Amino acid sequence: MTVRSRVIAGVDCGFSTVAGYEMVAESVVWAKLRTLKEGADLASARLWS
Repeated sequence: MTVRSRVIAGVDCGFSTVAGYEMVAESVVWAKLRTLKEGADLASARLWS
């Protein structure tokens, strides 16, 4: 089994709310998801190009 067949991207969200804590700003959520996509694009380029 190759390394690239074992790579998986996961968000492991980290956006849950807990009693007494504030909601995470929507801009932060979108920034994290955008960064995850950029990382996935970099990994794909290196592993499959």
